[in-house]
Amino acid sequence: KDFHLQVYHRDDMLDNYRDVISSLQKIPGVKNAFAFHDGKAIIKFEGEKTGIVVRGIEQRMYDMDNSFRRNFNIIQGKVDLHSGNRITLGVKLAKRLNAKIGDIIELFVDREENATGFNFAVKRFKVCAIFQSGYSDFDSNIVFISLRDAQVLYRYESDFFGIKNYRAWGIGVKLNDVDNIEKMRRKILDSFSELRVRTFMQLNGNLLYAFDWEKKLMMVVLLIMVMATVLTVM
Repeated sequence: KDFHLQVYHRDDMLDNYRDVISSLQKIPGVKNAFAFHDGKAIIKFEGEKTGIVVRGIEQRMYDMDNSFRRNFNIIQGKVDLHSGNRITLGVKLAKRLNAKIGDIIELFVDREENATGFNFAVKRFKVCAIFQSGYSDFDSNIVFISLRDAQVLYRYESDFFGIKNYRAWGIGVKLNDVDNIEKMRRKILDSFSELRVRTFMQLNGNLLYAFDWEKKLMMVVLLIMVMATVLTVM
């Protein structure tokens, strides 16, 4: 459901991320690359509030990535990343907040922690869609907004004499063949010395470890059930 590879700048300076994306997409084996932003926030609606993960994405990613649309199935509304100030919620999060399509929710983002406390930025968003992934953690904890809204909200923008410039938090890469993931990671590192590259296995190690142990446990339970059945028949 996530990117096969996630690419970051060593010094958090992906100002030229469009050029990097163009170069990445020319590497044989890379299917596509998209800028994105991940950040933490508190979501609030009518007295209910909870901590969430905010992911800013581009409309072209939603339009081009079939696997993303398939895994994050929209069950209500329509994803709108062009209008701005639009948000897509997971079905369990929407149920917890009792939020519906068209409702206005608030996101609180801690931009800077200092000695006197926290510096929260507050921005309102209109609920435009509700998704269901089938995975409880995603449906309960992740929201999607436009990349530009995320860049503004998390101060990934600069103003040079009235000229706005935006940088990316990261670039997500989809591969043609996920079995070559380590080979592709090394190839990208060889091409871009200033970048860091992490695989989805590194990013989701705990989750994959849990799945592996769940698979082994199910095999043990199945074996015990078969042995009990055989002994009963005997």
